[in-house]
Amino acid sequence: MTEDYLKQINAKIKEMDDEILKLQKQAKEKGAKAQAELNKNLEKYKENHKELQKKLDSLAKSGKEAAKDMSAGIDKAMEELKNAFKQARSRF
Repeated sequence: MTEDYLKQINAKIKEMDDEILKLQKQAKEKGAKAQAELNKNLEKYKENHKELQKKLDSLAKSGKEAAKDMSAGIDKAMEELKNAFKQARSRF
């Protein structure tokens, strides 16, 4: 479960990160004001991304029993990351 779960979560994160890169490219084309606005909107995403990555690192190092306990926290962190992503994308 743990390995598949990690792959699934990491795939979702990669999708969002790829979309962020596209948004950053668009913002760059629009100019400094657009870049500044996007960067401001991405602050929460970056914070959530960092926190989720810490939890994923802990999960990868833990045993199967601990993984079951940790998955709820990771699911919550993933949901917060998705919400921050949606918020940043919608404001840009």
